[in-house]
Amino acid sequence: MLNKLPPSDLRSAVAEAIHNAVVSVSGTTGRRLCMLYAHTAAIVARCITPDPPPYVVVIGSLGVQAAPSGAWITHTRESGDFHAWVAALHPNEQVELIDLTARHYRSAATELGATWKMAEPSPYIWCWASNLPNHVRLDPDPTAMKSAYEVAEVMNSTIQLVVNASLQSLDDGGIQLWRNGKPW
Repeated sequence: MLNKLPPSDLRSAVAEAIHNAVVSVSGTTGRRLCMLYAHTAAIVARCITPDPPPYVVVIGSLGVQAAPSGAWITHTRESGDFHAWVAALHPNEQVELIDLTARHYRSAATELGATWKMAEPSPYIWCWASNLPNHVRLDPDPTAMKSAYEVAEVMNSTIQLVVNASLQSLDDGGIQLWRNGKPW
């Protein structure tokens, strides 16, 4: 779907299918597994429309505001951490962003000692970069990309398990899947 975001109900179905697969395969809540969410989302997003944009995993820092006008809680390479999300540049020059870990923002902030005073976060962010919520910052870090992709190579079999479970869930839910522009 070039120059358009997938419909809201499709974005929700994909986000839930991936989250459920991450939880099932990892045996965790999914917290601190942004690389697994991002790599899975980049692959699955290519399968939900016949003409997908080029989705790529981006590594960098995450900033989340835990309270209105409050301090920013950050995950950065400098603090020994990083964040991963997905981006796609569309022909109209808009950048599509996907972060399926937003459901964990509150627990991440609490873990870092912040008191959460914002509304409950959406389970995911899937929007144009120009519409990113004001309380969230995603900043790419090109120097972190290489090491993060090396981690992904080690996780490849887990990523494939999560991708397969996600696609199966979507297919079972009646979502049309696509491969190379043709129905799957």
